Amino acid sequence: MFDTDEDLFDSDPVDDPGTGGQIGNATENPPDHVRMEKSDIKEYTPFVAALKSVLEQEKYSGSLEFHPVGNPILMDFFATAVLQDMGRLMLLLISLIALVLWLLFRSLSAVVWPVVIIVLTIIWVMGIIGWLGVPMSAMIQVIIFLALSVGIADSVHILSGYLFFRNRNLNHEAALTAVMEKSGLACLLTSLTTAIGLMSLVLVPLKPIVFFGIFAAVCVGLAFGFTVFLLPVMLDVWAPVPKQQDRDRDHLILGWIKRIEGVSIQHPGKVIGIFSVVAIFLTYGFLQLRIDSNFVEIIKEGLPLRDTYTLVDRHLGGTTNMEIMLDFKVPDAMKDPDVLVAVQSLQTHLETEHRDKVTLTMSLANVVKDSFKALNNDDPSKYVIPSDPAVLAQVLFLFSNANPDDRRRLVSDNYQRSRIGLNALNVGSVEAMAMMKEVQHFIEQRFAPLKQKYPGLEITLTGNMALLAIMLDYISWSQIKSFSLALGVISIVLFLVLGSWKAGIVSLPPNLFPILASFGLMGFFGVPLDADTLLIAPIIIGLAVDDTIHFMTHFRLEIEKSKDIGTAVVHALREAGQAISFTSLILSAGFLVFLLSFHNGLSHFGIFAAVAVMSALICDLFLLPALCRVFHLDFSNRGQHIHPPRHIHSTD
Repeated sequence: MFDTDEDLFDSDPVDDPGTGGQIGNATENPPDHVRMEKSDIKEYTPFVAALKSVLEQEKYSGSLEFHPVGNPILMDFFATAVLQDMGRLMLLLISLIALVLWLLFRSLSAVVWPVVIIVLTIIWVMGIIGWLGVPMSAMIQVIIFLALSVGIADSVHILSGYLFFRNRNLNHEAALTAVMEKSGLACLLTSLTTAIGLMSLVLVPLKPIVFFGIFAAVCVGLAFGFTVFLLPVMLDVWAPVPKQQDRDRDHLILGWIKRIEGVSIQHPGKVIGIFSVVAIFLTYGFLQLRIDSNFVEIIKEGLPLRDTYTLVDRHLGGTTNMEIMLDFKVPDAMKDPDVLVAVQSLQTHLETEHRDKVTLTMSLANVVKDSFKALNNDDPSKYVIPSDPAVLAQVLFLFSNANPDDRRRLVSDNYQRSRIGLNALNVGSVEAMAMMKEVQHFIEQRFAPLKQKYPGLEITLTGNMALLAIMLDYISWSQIKSFSLALGVISIVLFLVLGSWKAGIVSLPPNLFPILASFGLMGFFGVPLDADTLLIAPIIIGLAVDDTIHFMTHFRLEIEKSKDIGTAVVHALREAGQAISFTSLILSAGFLVFLLSFHNGLSHFGIFAAVAVMSALICDLFLLPALCRVFHLDFSNRGQHIHPPRHIHSTD
C-alpha cells in the first residue's frame, strides 16, 4: 500500500506515513533541487498510467501486491472510468428513448426526428463551449442532460399535438398549422421562461455555475430553434402519419386521460387535500435531508478502487490526510519550548478526541522527543520536549545537520513556519467540516496565550481532507442558492408570461411539488444531497415549468373560446396532457438507465430525476386543474362572464 499524495521519511525516528505532503518545503530559501508546480487534472492520467506500468511489471506480480490510493488515483478514475461510463450510459439512454418513442408513436419518423433534434442541440452547444475554450466540469454534463430533456420535451409536444389533430380528422397541413399555433406558442414561452431563469445564475460568484447558466440558456434556445424551424420541415418530408390518411382513433394515453379528466373538476377540494397531506409528509423527509459529499463513496461497493480504499482505511492507517500549517511571522519561533508543547497538545487532542477518524499525527514535536530520547540512551522518561531552550536548540541543531531534507518537510529553514501532518480515514464532507470546526475552536483556545508573544501567528487547516470538504460543501451550498435563485426568477417570469397574478400563484405548487418529492424521498431514504444529486434541480425546474406552461397556454386559449372552466380543463388536458404524458414517460424511463452506472451519484440522480418527472406529470394532470377550479382561474377581460364549471363526464 502507498498513498500517492505523500512523501515518506527515510530515517527511523521520522519514518512514518503520517508525515504526508510537500507543504513542509515552503521555506524561506528552498533548495535548488526543489521545484513546485501546480498540477492540472489532465496530468493525472499519464502519471497514473506510468505508475501502473511500473507496478504491473512481472517481477513484482509474484511477491508484491500494490494498492495505490490518493488524490492522483481518484482524479484519474473520474477523468477516465467515469467518462467512459458516461459515454456508455448516454448511448443506452438515447437507445431507450428511441424505443419508448417507437412504443408511443409507432412510427420511425417520430423516433428519428426527436433524436436528430437532441443530437444537433448537443453538438451545437458543446461546439460553442469548445470554440470559446470553456473548461469542462460537472455543470457541463448537466447541460447535456438538459439538452436531452428540453429537446425531447419540445419535439414530443409538437409531435404529440400533430398526432392529436390528425386523430381529429385534420389533414396534414391543417394539423401542422394547429399544433404550431398552440404548442409552438407554448414552446416559445417555456423556452423564454427557462432561459431567463438559467441566465440569472450569472449572478452567482462561482465560475462553473456561471458557465452553466449561460450555456444552459443557449442550449434551451437551440433546442427551441431546431424544434420550431426544422421539425415542421422534417414532418413535411416524413410524417408519423401518411399525409393523405384519415385518422379517427385516440392514442392509448389519451384514452387514459379521458378517464381521469373530470376528477379534479368534480372533486378539487379532495385532490388538493391529498396533495397537501403528501406535501407535509415529504416536507418532513426534506427536513431530514443532509448535504454531504464523499468522493470515495460515490464509487459503488465491489469495484476494485472502492475495495482498495476500504482495505487501506481498515488496515493501513487511512487514505486521506490533513495538514495544519503554523506561521509565527517570527524567525526561530519553533525553537520555543512553549510552542512545541502547544503543538504536542494539539496532536494529543487530535489523536484522542478524533481517534475514530485520525490514525496518526506527525510534527516537529515528535522529532524533538525522539531525538532527545536517543541522546539520553533511549531512556523512556526522556521522550519529552526539553523545557530548557538551550537544550532544545542543541537537539534541533543535531537533527537539522543529520537530516536536512527531513527537517525541511516539517519546518522552514528559519524555523518560522511549521506543519502538523495527520493521517485519517476517509470521511464525508459534513463529518470533515465538523471535525475541522472543532479543531479550529481548540486551536483558538490552546494557542491564545502564544498570541501575546507572537501576535502575527496564523494557523491554517489544509490538505486533502480540508480542501475537499470545503470545496464540496461550498459547491453544494452554491448550487442550492443558485438554483433557488433560478426558481425565484422563473416564478416571476411565470407571472409576467401568463399575464395574471392568479395564474402565477396557481402555477407555483405544481413546480415546487416535484422538487419536494425528490428531495423529500432522498431525506427519508438517507441519500445525501451532493454535487451529483443536486443536478436534479435544474432538470426539475426546466421540465416542471415547461409542462405547466404547456397546460396553462392550452387552458387559456380554450377558456377564451368556451368561457367555461370545466370545458377548458378537459380540452387542455386532452391536447397538452397527452404530450406531457409522452415526455414524462420517455424521460423517466431514460433517467432510470443511470441505475446501471458504477457511480452512486449518477444512480441516485437517475432514480430521483425519474421521481421528479413523474410527480410533475401527476401534478399537471390532477393538482393544476384542481387549483384552476378552486381559484376560478380565467384569462378573460373583466366585462366578460365566465360560466361556473359544469359537471364533467368523460366523453370522446
